[in-house]
Amino acid sequence: MYVSGPAAEPRGVYVLERSGRVWRVRPGRRRTVLLDARRYVRLRSPGDQGHFQGGAFALAFPPGYRAGGPVYLLYTRRDGRVHLDRFHHGRPRTIVSVPQTAPIDVAGDIAFGPGGLLYASFGFGADPESSQDPATLAGKVVRLDPPEPPNFGWPFFEGRERRLAGGPATATRPALAIRHSRRMCAIVGGGFRRGRYLYGDVCSGRIRSVRLGASRARDDRSEHTTVPYLVSFGRDGRGRLYVASLYGRVYRLG
Repeated sequence: MYVSGPAAEPRGVYVLERSGRVWRVRPGRRRTVLLDARRYVRLRSPGDQGHFQGGAFALAFPPGYRAGGPVYLLYTRRDGRVHLDRFHHGRPRTIVSVPQTAPIDVAGDIAFGPGGLLYASFGFGADPESSQDPATLAGKVVRLDPPEPPNFGWPFFEGRERRLAGGPATATRPALAIRHSRRMCAIVGGGFRRGRYLYGDVCSGRIRSVRLGASRARDDRSEHTTVPYLVSFGRDGRGRLYVASLYGRVYRLG
């Protein structure tokens, strides 16, 4: 589901399975388990027919991470909530959690940003308009300490187009927006490589790149690379970019 790595381990590649297990992969495909959170992760729902977006979503290493230190996991837990937890010595401490109100549109990504602040994204679940409700974290990108998410306008806007009347007075417009089609059905971001931001599409698996400015994008182009059932991008401790496929493979880009 996800690939990451701490800056202190430039040769370290850590791969997160949907079940909640994290592997450290070494040269020669040698691997050891860093974390096994399967006892806490809710992978499927009763009567699941393949449409339950559950399990582990993303993994983050805090700045200054050292071997044996805590790591952060975004996942659906057996208590029926979406959790962002700090795991240390295999045991979780909840940082924040939100109710899981639908089998899809559950959660997204976590990452540490400037100043050591932790960013996380949560899906809107059963209510798209929860994205505009300041009383809930659903449908938001949150910054922990303090939480001040930018407003991307959903569900009143999708990309640059208005979907519903009303909504927020102001919203952050996207630098790049792509219409749904048979070629592009769901965009997955992404990461920078050689000054270009790479992103992909879940359905086609195609990877593209673009140059991003403060408020607009330019030179959107194909990278002539396809990863089947592309679900996430990640970096190792050296800064190299990876792509994970839900079919079970992990690819390194360049």
